[in-house]
Amino acid sequence: MFDIVTIGHSTVDYFLGLGSADIAFGEDDDSLLCIDFADKIPVENFKKGVGGNAANTGVGCARLGLNTAIVSWIGKDLEGELVLKTLKEENIELLWVRISEEEITDQSVILNFEAERTILSYHCPRTLLIPADAPESRLIYLTSAGRAFEEVHPQVLQYAEGAGAKLAYNPGSYELAGGLSVNKGVLEHCAILILNSEEAGELARGKFVSFSKDERAAEIGELMHELREAGPETIVVTDGSFGSYAFDGENIVFCPSIETQVVEMTGAGDAFSAGFLSAWVEDKSLKESLQWGNTNAASVISEVGCQEGLLSREKLLEQLP
Repeated sequence: MFDIVTIGHSTVDYFLGLGSADIAFGEDDDSLLCIDFADKIPVENFKKGVGGNAANTGVGCARLGLNTAIVSWIGKDLEGELVLKTLKEENIELLWVRISEEEITDQSVILNFEAERTILSYHCPRTLLIPADAPESRLIYLTSAGRAFEEVHPQVLQYAEGAGAKLAYNPGSYELAGGLSVNKGVLEHCAILILNSEEAGELARGKFVSFSKDERAAEIGELMHELREAGPETIVVTDGSFGSYAFDGENIVFCPSIETQVVEMTGAGDAFSAGFLSAWVEDKSLKESLQWGNTNAASVISEVGCQEGLLSREKLLEQLP
């Protein structure tokens, strides 16, 4: 039996470090990254690596000692070969990765500027199937599945029930845009729902939620109560440098963030999920699980790339506050 099976996209990411750009602000304080149109833009650095929520979280859990498998979909191409090679080196079981000769591997271009990132993502239109022989596991972690996510949700629920596994859920952008009603089936059977503060507002209320400076924690608490009414047993909300929260229906637990030099933010959420879930699977408290998540995320944002900063179990235990 596996400790965790992650389900969702695997991608190949291309990181481009921009030396110069402009930041503009639109309506509702939306920020815009501005570069010259129809021009050749030099970049300061370039990096290529494997990413995607399911792959990143799987690698993070494997490094922290969990027996890990992944259900994902890639193309029979050079990018797919890189995904398989990387995950195999991280000791992740690949038996249930679907390789298609017609569909290409998903890819993203990530523009890094001033320690923030703008992601241009391509999800290949594909048929998402959960293998009939998917493995037994203590925990199933469902994350971004792209436009076709509604096809895979009923399959995941059937899989979780048949495997007797708990279900954790971290919705992607398409899932969030669908709102509570479209995600109802998964949310009602979800042991853990993991979101960042912006995603929590979008899923709970269908819109961007602006938090006040003095009441931020209380407002996040309100969102967590609203989301728990949709069915999840435990709500986990990350709030960047402000810390992270967990709500089990009775108590809200808070854990401050870990101070670190921020180099690049991509993969922070996946690193947090890997840390939190690895602790949770071992029956650690919500407080300890948040600490594991925050510590892992702080390490990842101190480097460029989604997986370079993911900690081993030994290193994470050394760095815990």
